[in-house]
Amino acid sequence: MIMTDHPSWVTGADGNPHRAIDNHGVSALITTLRAGSGDVVFDLGGGGAEVAWIDPGALSGPDDLVEPLNQQGIVARVANPSLWNAMSAAIMRQVVQAGTARTRYIRFCTAHGEMVSRDDRTTFLFPAPERLLALSDHDFDTVGAAFPRDALRHAARSYLTDGARWEELWPLDLVTALQTVPRVGPWTAKCAVADYTNDFSIYDYSDIAVQPGAQALNPARVWPQGAPAFKAAWEEIAGNQLSEWTILTLTWGMNHGKIDRSATS
Repeated sequence: MIMTDHPSWVTGADGNPHRAIDNHGVSALITTLRAGSGDVVFDLGGGGAEVAWIDPGALSGPDDLVEPLNQQGIVARVANPSLWNAMSAAIMRQVVQAGTARTRYIRFCTAHGEMVSRDDRTTFLFPAPERLLALSDHDFDTVGAAFPRDALRHAARSYLTDGARWEELWPLDLVTALQTVPRVGPWTAKCAVADYTNDFSIYDYSDIAVQPGAQALNPARVWPQGAPAFKAAWEEIAGNQLSEWTILTLTWGMNHGKIDRSATS
C-alpha cells in the first residue's frame, strides 16, 4: 500500500500512482507498480528519494485497531526530498478539503511548473521559489490559487533567505522556524516537516485527518470528543510508535474513511 497524502500523486491509466519530485535541482518521475501479491515496487527515477516501509505487524496496541491495519498490510511512504516543496504543498492544503487541495495543486503545477516525463508518463513539478515570485496575481487567480497566494510568496522569500539553514535543523526546531513565515501556523509547519522527514510523530495527529481515520478502523469504538482529548487518547494508544500509528491510520482513512485535511494555518 502506498501513502499518497502528498497532492502531487497522480494515478495513471494503469491504476498505479506516480509523481514528480525535485531533489536539490535534480528532477525525477517516481513510478510504482503493484505486484500480484499486493506488494509495491518503486522506480525512483534516479531522484534520490527515500522510502519508508511501515509494518503494522510491529505495532503494539488495542486489537480492534491493530487488526484492520494488519489487513491493510505494509505501507510505503516517499519522503519529500525538497523542503521548499513540502512547505508549498502544505500551504496549498490550507482551508480546503483534500480533493480540492489536490486539484488546486495539480492545476497550479501544470500551469506554472517544470514538465517531467518518463516512459509514457508526464507530470509537473511545483514551481521553484524564484519562478513563483515572478508570477502575477492573475497567474494565481486563473488556476484557483488566490487564497494561498500571499502565503506562498512569503514562503518563497523566506526559503530563498533561510532555506539552506533550515535544512540543517532538527525536525522540532524546523517546525518552530517555519512558523516565522507569515501565514504559516502550527498545522502547516508540522505537515511540511512530517512530509520532509517522514517523521509523523510531529504531525498534528489531533487534526481532522487523523480522527476520522481512527474512527474508520473500528466504528464501534467510542473516542473522546474534542481535539485535546483525542490527542491525549492517541498518544496513550500509540506510545513510542506515534509516527507508525499515524502514517498507517492516515493511509487507512484515505482508503476507508472520509478524510478532510483542511486547516487554517
